[in-house]
Amino acid sequence: MPRRLILLSLALLLSLALLLRPAAATPRIGCTRPVNASEAAEAARQLGAFCADNGPISATAKVSWRVGGTRAYACNYAGKSANPCSFGELIAAQKAIDARCRGGEAAAEGIIGGGWWYEPAWKKTYGFDGAAASWCGNL
Repeated sequence: MPRRLILLSLALLLSLALLLRPAAATPRIGCTRPVNASEAAEAARQLGAFCADNGPISATAKVSWRVGGTRAYACNYAGKSANPCSFGELIAAQKAIDARCRGGEAAAEGIIGGGWWYEPAWKKTYGFDGAAASWCGNL
């Protein structure tokens, strides 16, 4: 099968999976420590590219990308099934984390709130934290 047809088929399957999954309910957000905004943006871009190239996160797996002192990550708590990973979801989670967690030190220019965003309906977490911090606990 030509590579283009395979890629088109995979894209169609991923689109179908996104349509059939439960709508986001109310995500839980936890704050950790502020992170460098430019490092977080680059880590998110790299993780988003990884997700685009590699498809869903395997069951009970985690992926991350580090830039400088910042890590962007995604965790799949779905048990036996893969979970979509997308740049759009990652950025939406980052904005929600920053809105909830910004303050004090995070109010400085070039710093954003760090933390995690967990969607129970999707059994998935996205987060931004220091590169040395623990991430995706229980996986």
